[in-house]
Amino acid sequence: MADDGRADAPRRRGRPQRLPFDPTPFDAAELDPWPRVAWLLATTRLLGERRDDVAAPATRSAFVASLRERGIPADLTRMSRWESGQHPVPARVVLAYEAVLGLPSAGLLALVREVHRTSGRPGPPAVMVAPEEPDADGPDVETLLESALTAAEPVTGGDWLRLGLGLTRFTSVFLPRAVWSVLCARLLGEIARTSGLDQLRRYEAAVLLIQHPHGQAPMVRALGEWLMRNDVQVVTPMLALLQEIDVDAANGLMLRLLDADVAAIRDHTLGVAAVKLARGHVDAATVASLERHGVRHIGDAHHPLRVQHGLDVAAHLPSDAFESVVQAVPDRLVRSRAELAREHGELLPAKLGRALARAVSLRAQRPFLSAGGESDRMLTHLVHELLCHVHEPRRTTAGHLLAASPYRRALETALLSIADDDRDLVAQRAWDALRTLGHTAHPAVVADRAAAERRPRVAVAALAALRCSPRPLGTVQANALVRVVREHAEPASETVAHAVTALALRAPETLPRLLDHGSGPAHLGLTRAVRWWREVGSMLVDDDAER
Repeated sequence: MADDGRADAPRRRGRPQRLPFDPTPFDAAELDPWPRVAWLLATTRLLGERRDDVAAPATRSAFVASLRERGIPADLTRMSRWESGQHPVPARVVLAYEAVLGLPSAGLLALVREVHRTSGRPGPPAVMVAPEEPDADGPDVETLLESALTAAEPVTGGDWLRLGLGLTRFTSVFLPRAVWSVLCARLLGEIARTSGLDQLRRYEAAVLLIQHPHGQAPMVRALGEWLMRNDVQVVTPMLALLQEIDVDAANGLMLRLLDADVAAIRDHTLGVAAVKLARGHVDAATVASLERHGVRHIGDAHHPLRVQHGLDVAAHLPSDAFESVVQAVPDRLVRSRAELAREHGELLPAKLGRALARAVSLRAQRPFLSAGGESDRMLTHLVHELLCHVHEPRRTTAGHLLAASPYRRALETALLSIADDDRDLVAQRAWDALRTLGHTAHPAVVADRAAAERRPRVAVAALAALRCSPRPLGTVQANALVRVVREHAEPASETVAHAVTALALRAPETLPRLLDHGSGPAHLGLTRAVRWWREVGSMLVDDDAER
């Protein structure tokens, strides 16, 4: 691969830079985060598209000089170690990479923090908790706090994350309870209306608040108030905040939500429980409760999401509890899937999963490979995790890394090519991967395909993916989704819920049409959903987001 940011650049003399690889086994409970961080930095610098208004350095020496201009003590040796995973990368260096490459503010930093959170290692290293000093190029904490509380327009995800990082520099943050409430509620409301990197930056800010000694209680209160709102339509990733803290209040709320009246809350709370199991947050009584929920969900063939979360829980139960779950399931295929998930961390048969990952990654990297160039092994590994890993944080983090990489658009195309696979499970996994990755390269094609999908379980996954694009829906695609809502107007329909969410976020002008026809319980539920979305608002897109 040529070292000037273009896939078709002439080969330079000397050895091309070899991209880093994480050799951690697929089913390992812990992974080394630094090779993944290094891969993201290296591929972004070498292969990433350049904004017209940003003159990014073409060589490593020039890049080092640009880092020095920003006060980073960089040289070729240090840069080589950062981009090979041999050395931790300080937060201020990550921010400097963003500045030099013209990337969204605090976007790389949000990804680096996420990689550490989901690595399975206890706590992020001190170097990544916050920049070692206030960001000289950005507003101060007081200005950011005032904007977050009073600005007429939402602040950007980058500013939210910078505010969270700024607050971590203070052991004590004394704000009136009403101020904390407004701050946390506004952040959760913006998380509900964003996708991709815009949402991740806000989520990382929420993690910082819920882990802060003075921010934890108000954020848990705001989270509980959000989830208990009448007719709440968005519960993820808010629920995931419970897995970021190991306190009685969060664990108790999780147990109550496992039996909530709203199916979406129950289903996604099971995923939170799997993470808490993996992180050792639960006691013996909670394990017994999760054992019962695992038995109930892993055999629910009509709800793939419940099966996924049920398998994730089962994979992390103690051995005796897992055996009880497996023995209680009469379906041999379901038992096999549970054993596969526990022993190998796979949602798909290992041979099939590896083959799909190779096919998708080879297609995605084809535009970047020069003659005789080496294939990107980390890309294949991350695609495998995105498609097949049983643990949701591993799938999500892999998807976010891939979405931030230069391969994203090619990956969208490759995943779309298997989304119509005759095997329902393969098609579901492809659509779920597109939901995590996001999609901006073919928005009309994605919407057309999702609205036309007639396999019920695949249709749910396809429609769920539609909320994850910052682009408005075209008229044709919006009309198709309106028809989907009318054709599936039964109470508590997942199909309808996902279609309404996509319309509310990406075509809010169509919402009144959903209420033109119908009556009875289904129409009442639809009316409540539309009213909720009108209060919350449509898709929020940051100024520095890629569209």
